[in-house]
Amino acid sequence: MQIRLLYLTVVLGYLTSSASAIDFNVALDSSQSVPAPSLGGSTPSGSATVAVNTITGDISIAGDYTGMTSNVAASHLHGLAGAGETAGVIFGFNVTGGDSGTFTGSSTLDPGNLAGLLSGQTYINVHTANNGSGEIRAQVVDSDVLVFNLNAGPNQELPAPTLNGATPSGQATVVVDTSTGAIEVSGTYSGMTSNVAAAHLHGLAGPDSTASVIFGFDVTGGTDGSFSGSSILSSDHLNGLLSGQTYINIHTAQNGPGEIRAQVPEPSSAALLLIGLAMCTRFVQSQRKSKSH
Repeated sequence: MQIRLLYLTVVLGYLTSSASAIDFNVALDSSQSVPAPSLGGSTPSGSATVAVNTITGDISIAGDYTGMTSNVAASHLHGLAGAGETAGVIFGFNVTGGDSGTFTGSSTLDPGNLAGLLSGQTYINVHTANNGSGEIRAQVVDSDVLVFNLNAGPNQELPAPTLNGATPSGQATVVVDTSTGAIEVSGTYSGMTSNVAAAHLHGLAGPDSTASVIFGFDVTGGTDGSFSGSSILSSDHLNGLLSGQTYINIHTAQNGPGEIRAQVPEPSSAALLLIGLAMCTRFVQSQRKSKSH
């Protein structure tokens, strides 16, 4: 099973979550703009909140800016590009004000742009008359968010399911805010032996054991379909997930205990996850220390 773990780097402050959206709070400044803007002694800055539904792709952005070298001409969400890179416009914002003001905008991201945003590949750019390429910028990222992309299959099930020649499979995306325990899960399944009866996150258990339901998902479809759900994990369940002790289980009429399963994350990635969390923590601490001097 292939799992891609995306470590997102901190920009500013903290991240808050609800059952419907994850919020990124970011700071805009000229040091992130590419190419470097001409400031003439000005110190432009801004801030923004990005609220995104990780299941539907619905996104809303609201922010402000001040101290610009000239009137703001436009502002957008751009992607897909990492820090130090540039990309085209995904959607634009409504701007009010001149060299100081606000911007707001909303849209629905397609799956590619949603995945790109969650992996830190989008940025907010504010363009002025003096700096048409952008005067202040912020990458939409945060160190507290972890994203797991999982493949589910019958080979992970306990007990082994009865397949009768079927080849069921599934995919899932798990988004976890490690600062609050907020979790959102979405995925698809196909080729099941019979209609799906239920789907859940289970724990705490490793890949060689089973455990009870932590929370359930909404399911649409029969032998092919989708599932989604959200909750707030307790500290024990959050720590269990981070150590590879939770799993997604899809149950069918034929295989009540489960027909396809995916560990979150797979055992070989649990150690990598813990190392990555430690690295993110050290990075945040170093950034805060450098800003204090």
